[in-house]
Amino acid sequence: MREITPDNYKPDEEEIVEEEIAEEGEEGTVNEEAFDEETIDDGSEEAVGEEAVEEVVDEAEPESVDEGEAAVIDEADEASEDTDGSNTKKIGKGTLALIICAIVVAGVYLTGFIVFQTVFFMPKTSVNQVDVSWKTDKEAETLLTADVEGYELTIEERNDQTEVLKGADFGVQAKLDTKVTDALKAQDTKLWFVDVFRDKEIHLEDIAVYDADALNEVIPTLNCLDESQMIPSENATISDTMTDGAFTIVDEVYGTVAYPDQVYAAINEAVAGMEPSVNLADKGCYEDPVLKADSEEAKAALEEVNDIACMTITYEMQGTDPYVIDGNVIRQWIDVSDDLEVTFDEDYVTDFVEEFAATYDTAFTEREFVNHAGETVIVPGGYFGWQLDKKAEEELLLEELEAKEDVTREPCWKKRAISLGEHEYGDKYVEVDLTRQTVYLMEGGSVVWESPCVTGKTSRRHGTTPGMYSIYIKQRNRTLNGRNDDGSEYHSPVSYWMPFNGGQGLHDARWRGKFGGTIYVYNGSHGCVNLPTKAAGELYDLVEVGTPVIVYWSNTEE
Repeated sequence: MREITPDNYKPDEEEIVEEEIAEEGEEGTVNEEAFDEETIDDGSEEAVGEEAVEEVVDEAEPESVDEGEAAVIDEADEASEDTDGSNTKKIGKGTLALIICAIVVAGVYLTGFIVFQTVFFMPKTSVNQVDVSWKTDKEAETLLTADVEGYELTIEERNDQTEVLKGADFGVQAKLDTKVTDALKAQDTKLWFVDVFRDKEIHLEDIAVYDADALNEVIPTLNCLDESQMIPSENATISDTMTDGAFTIVDEVYGTVAYPDQVYAAINEAVAGMEPSVNLADKGCYEDPVLKADSEEAKAALEEVNDIACMTITYEMQGTDPYVIDGNVIRQWIDVSDDLEVTFDEDYVTDFVEEFAATYDTAFTEREFVNHAGETVIVPGGYFGWQLDKKAEEELLLEELEAKEDVTREPCWKKRAISLGEHEYGDKYVEVDLTRQTVYLMEGGSVVWESPCVTGKTSRRHGTTPGMYSIYIKQRNRTLNGRNDDGSEYHSPVSYWMPFNGGQGLHDARWRGKFGGTIYVYNGSHGCVNLPTKAAGELYDLVEVGTPVIVYWSNTEE
C-alpha cells in the first residue's frame, strides 16, 4: 500500500474499496487481540473497539476532501462500525466453546471405546447368565469357573415336581481357555454410550467338561423314571353328571409316564449347554393324551351324549310318586371309550333293571305285616305283590334309548299288587290268623267282619301255608275233590268257594259242628280254611276277585 499524505491523497473508487477491505481485516485482528488482552484487563470491549477504529480513520483522513470523497469515507466508517469489536468477540467465544466440547466428547468416547475393548466388560453384561459388569477378563474367568464347578441342573417335571442333579456327581469342571478374553475383545463398543444401558447376554459354548458315563448312571435314580410313581395320561371325555341341564367335556389329563430315552437325551443336552434347568414336558419326554378337549372327536361325542341323555323315561308307579329316569341315570348306561366312541352298555342297563326289581319286587319275599291287633308279624313268601318282568323291561328300555324320545309308562310288571309302598295290599284285605284260628276282613284299617275257622291239619303236615295271596276266583256250589291220608278219595260239596293259593281256599264246611281253638292240630283240613256256612256266605258277598288274603302265625299265646 502506498503512503498517504494530505498532498497526494486522491483515492479512486478501486483504491477505496481495497483499502476498506484491508482496514476491516486489520480491525478484526485488533478486536481479537482486544478480546484476549484488553477485555480481560479493562473489562470494556466497546472502548477497545472504538479506539482501534479512530486510529485507523485518523491515519487515513486528509486535511481536506471534497464532497464525493467525504461520502466514500463515511461509507467506510459505517462499515467499520458494523463490524465492531463486541460482535466479533461474541462469535469467537461460541466457536471456542464448541471446539472444547467436541474435544471433551471425543475424548470420553475414545476412552470408553478403548476401555470396553481391552479392559472391562460393559455394564449390564452377563456371560452364560453370570453377571460380569465392570469385570476384567480374569475376574470374569474366576466368576465363571466358580459357577461352572458349582453347576446344578434343575429338572422340571409334571405336577409341579422338580429334581436337582449336582455337577459334582458327574465331574463337571471349567474349561475356559481364551474364551472369556475373546468375548471381552469382541464387545461391540461403537455405540458403547448407548449399550451401557442395555442388558447384554454373551453365551460361551463348551466351557465345561464332565463325565458323560457318570451322568448317565445318575439319571436312572430320578423319581421321574420310577414306574411305580408314574400316572397315565387320560384323553378328554364326557362328564358323568349334568351342569346347567347338559353334559360337558372333561379336559384331558396329562400324566407322568415318561419315555426314558427322551429323558436321557434332554438331560444330556441341557448339561452339555450348562443350562440351569430343563423342562421335561417341553422336551416331549412324556406320554401325552391323544384326544384333547378341543378335538373334533370330543365335540362329536358330547353332542351324541347330550342327544341321548337329555331324554327322560318316567315310570308311573301305582299309588306313589312317579319314578323318573333322567339324564344323570341314562348317562350311566352310556359308555364313552378312551377314543371317545359312544355306545350303550347293556350291562349297565341290566344292572339298573336288577336294582329296580330288588327295590320294588315284593312277591315271594318275606315281609313284615301289622295285623288287626297291631302286632308286627312276619309273612313269609306268597305270590301276591309286585314283580318286574326284567327281560321285557330291559328290551323296552334299549328300544326307547335308541329312539331318543321322552317316554311315560308303567314298568313291565309280571305281577301286581294294589299299590306300591308299605301297604301294597291296599285298605281292604282278608287276614287268616293261624294262631287265633280266626278270619278277619279289614277295611280302612278296621275289622268289618270276623269268624272262627279251622285251618290245615298240622299234625300231618297239611297246615295252611302262610304268605300273601289274593282270591283268584269265586265260585258257588262247587265239589272239592282230593285224597285222604289213607289214600282214599274224598268229594266234598261246598256252597261258597274262594281259592287263594292253588288248592287252598276259603269255603264253608257244613260237616263241622265246631270252629276255632286247636281243632286244626289233629282234625284240621287238607290246607283249606273252613268256615261256618253262614259266615262263608257273608264273606263271599263282601270280597272280590283280587282281594288280598294274608295268612300268618301271630305272636299271641291265646
